Amino acid sequence: MPGSDAELPALFRGLGIPGAVDVHVHFMPEAVLRKVWAYFDAAGRWPVRYRYDEPTRLAILRGLGVVAHTALLYPHKPGMAAWLNDWGVEFGRRVEACVPTGTFYPEPEAAGYVRAAVDRGIPT
Repeated sequence: MPGSDAELPALFRGLGIPGAVDVHVHFMPEAVLRKVWAYFDAAGRWPVRYRYDEPTRLAILRGLGVVAHTALLYPHKPGMAAWLNDWGVEFGRRVEACVPTGTFYPEPEAAGYVRAAVDRGIPT
């Protein structure tokens, strides 16, 4: 096993694979991301290790040998999921390595905006 993050690309090459797919990566609109980081700061148990701007976090993923990743969005209250899905679709179009992800909140409107997100490019 590698002793540091910097050793991951060599590990992947040694395994004969082009890199890793990371399915637990969070990219969100900046305002949401700041609230999520504040929540984890207040909890005091889960430090945010990669607290950088979006371009820096994307570069870190590439440097680690991550060839595909998610955005892994999640709403924490009603009325958020539809616009988060819109953001996720656009993020997936803008960031080549991102497999777009969608979300829902248990609310009456969920069926409609989930269908719309799938129609716009969120994989099922």
